[in-house]
Amino acid sequence: MIGQGTFGKVYQVLDTHTGQLRAAKTIKLSSKKNVLERLKQLKEIENEIKLLDTLDNVNIVKYY
Repeated sequence: MIGQGTFGKVYQVLDTHTGQLRAAKTIKLSSKKNVLERLKQLKEIENEIKLLDTLDNVNIVKYY
Protein backbone atom coordinates (compact mmCIF):
# COMPACT_ATOMS: atom_id res chain seq x y z
CA MET A 1 0.00 0.00 0.00
CA ILE A 2 1.37 3.42 -0.93
CA GLY A 3 -1.43 5.61 0.40
CA GLN A 4 -4.94 5.98 1.67
CA GLY A 5 -7.75 8.24 0.56
CA THR A 6 -11.26 9.09 1.65
CA PHE A 7 -12.83 6.08 -0.05
CA GLY A 8 -10.08 3.50 -0.21
CA LYS A 9 -6.46 2.47 -0.37
CA VAL A 10 -3.90 3.05 -3.11
CA TYR A 11 -1.51 0.32 -4.19
CA GLN A 12 1.48 0.26 -6.53
CA VAL A 13 0.75 -2.22 -9.32
CA LEU A 14 2.51 -3.46 -12.43
CA ASP A 15 0.76 -3.05 -15.77
CA THR A 16 1.59 -6.43 -17.31
CA HIS A 17 0.83 -5.14 -20.82
CA THR A 18 3.30 -2.24 -20.75
CA GLY A 19 5.64 -3.13 -17.88
CA GLN A 20 4.95 0.28 -16.28
CA LEU A 21 4.29 0.81 -12.60
CA ARG A 22 0.90 2.32 -11.85
CA ALA A 23 -1.16 3.31 -8.84
CA ALA A 24 -4.47 1.51 -8.34
CA LYS A 25 -7.10 2.72 -5.91
CA THR A 26 -9.44 0.22 -4.35
CA ILE A 27 -12.80 1.45 -3.13
CA LYS A 28 -14.90 -0.39 -0.59
CA LEU A 29 -18.52 0.63 -0.29
CA SER A 30 -19.95 0.37 3.18
CA SER A 31 -22.60 -2.32 3.52
CA LYS A 32 -23.69 -0.81 6.85
CA LYS A 33 -25.00 2.42 5.32
CA ASN A 34 -28.55 2.79 4.14
CA VAL A 35 -29.36 3.01 0.45
CA LEU A 36 -29.41 6.82 0.34
CA GLU A 37 -26.02 7.07 2.05
CA ARG A 38 -24.53 4.52 -0.37
CA LEU A 39 -25.94 6.43 -3.34
CA LYS A 40 -24.34 9.61 -1.97
CA GLN A 41 -21.02 7.77 -1.57
CA LEU A 42 -21.25 6.49 -5.17
CA LYS A 43 -21.96 10.02 -6.42
CA GLU A 44 -18.89 11.35 -4.58
CA ILE A 45 -16.74 8.62 -6.13
CA GLU A 46 -18.17 9.38 -9.56
CA ASN A 47 -17.34 13.08 -9.07
CA GLU A 48 -13.76 12.20 -8.10
CA ILE A 49 -13.37 10.05 -11.25
CA LYS A 50 -14.75 12.84 -13.47
CA LEU A 51 -12.42 15.39 -11.87
CA LEU A 52 -9.34 13.19 -12.24
CA ASP A 53 -10.23 12.56 -15.88
CA THR A 54 -10.10 16.32 -16.62
CA LEU A 55 -6.78 17.09 -14.90
CA ASP A 56 -3.58 17.32 -16.93
CA ASN A 57 -0.51 18.46 -15.01
CA VAL A 58 2.95 16.98 -14.48
CA ASN A 59 2.40 17.13 -10.69
CA ILE A 60 -0.87 15.17 -10.79
CA VAL A 61 -1.07 11.44 -11.42
CA LYS A 62 -2.79 10.74 -14.75
CA TYR A 63 -6.14 9.00 -14.53
CA TYR A 64 -6.68 5.98 -16.82
